[in-house]
Amino acid sequence: MFCDQRVPQSACQRVRRALAPLAARIFRRVGPGLSPLLVACLACGDVERSDPDPPTWITEAEHRFGDAPERGVFFSRPHVRADPPRNRVFVLDGNNSQVSVWSNEGMFRFDVGRRGEGPGEFVSAEALFIAEDGSFTVVESGGARFTYFTPGGDLIETVRGKDGRLSYQGFRLALTVPRGGSYLGVPSVGLSVVMGHFGRRPFDLQPLLRVRRSATGQWLDPEPLLWIDRRNQYFAPELPDGSRVYGVQPFGDGDQLRLEAGVALVMRQKAGPGAVELIEMNAEGDTVWHRHLKFEPRKLTPQQAQDWVDERVSEQADRRHASGFSRHDVQKAYDAALYRPEYLPAVAGPPIIAASGDVWLSTNELSDSLRVHYVVRRGDADDEPRRVLLPTWLRISDATETHVWGIWWDSMEKPHVVGRRLLPLGDDG
Repeated sequence: MFCDQRVPQSACQRVRRALAPLAARIFRRVGPGLSPLLVACLACGDVERSDPDPPTWITEAEHRFGDAPERGVFFSRPHVRADPPRNRVFVLDGNNSQVSVWSNEGMFRFDVGRRGEGPGEFVSAEALFIAEDGSFTVVESGGARFTYFTPGGDLIETVRGKDGRLSYQGFRLALTVPRGGSYLGVPSVGLSVVMGHFGRRPFDLQPLLRVRRSATGQWLDPEPLLWIDRRNQYFAPELPDGSRVYGVQPFGDGDQLRLEAGVALVMRQKAGPGAVELIEMNAEGDTVWHRHLKFEPRKLTPQQAQDWVDERVSEQADRRHASGFSRHDVQKAYDAALYRPEYLPAVAGPPIIAASGDVWLSTNELSDSLRVHYVVRRGDADDEPRRVLLPTWLRISDATETHVWGIWWDSMEKPHVVGRRLLPLGDDG
């Protein structure tokens, strides 16, 4: 897939081994601008081109646990973050204003938080970040408060973040944990505004912002660092009474953003079928990593689009029927609002910056009912991504070098934390 000449992997490997000494001599003379790998691939030009398979990994079930009522810990909408140096995982549940910490095997260690506005309490816990030493930070209300804890869960302090006066063109901001006195964030914009409804102009080109304070503690004007293209990202069918149902386009190619502590990762997919661009920026506004990837283009079939519409319409049927809408009314509205590109986006959903230092990309590709993910080494410019096959039911949250962590919902709609061990797929399949 990533060999420039698109040759079969076995043939390319034989040529590389044969030409390795020659490639090394050329590399020493030409310099790092031409790698031995590329030189070896150039000899493959007369071979019929096809995509070689990248390294493929699978997973097996190993860890699974639910909430702990006897400890007062309950899962409602859990999100998992891994802490591999200490063999533990954190579960943030904003609905319950709680963070619980567990061993990988599901042994309860401690929990912090409860609903409230006092120190160590949460009103709207939205994100969790773990530092290298195991201390952790909980972010509330788009950066309105930051609560810091020791590795063992003792409260350090609760710090006020943004205030109501901080805005960009009249929009409030959502900020991530600061680094070096600088915050990264985006305008907090409603979907009706993004899409230009109710007579407004679309606000579908939005800035990634750096926000700082002055020496006296006053907020400075936000500084745009780059622009995020939200076109074709959201879905809003208009029903016969003029109301809309807002959601995410299933086949949209809008830019995706992942904010971590002092880091922003932007993913773009508009450069062509199968194309993916990754741009990582730090809190100082510097681009620290830039990577282009090319995956096999996959066309969107009419049946795929119709199946998605039918599923959504079925979900809405009972509720809309009570409002006097027929199934035909809802079907027509959803058909009109669905974005149907010729090719599927290469990546489905935002990228995940994992605890392992990798970036995980979930694709629309299925292999024997398993969803294909690609794992890109963060900061690397040309390392070949790994291909990982995961169950379609797994909602991945994080990953380490050995495990993938996420959420499984059982038949009673009860969430469970799961950890699946990563295994290389053998040559025998």
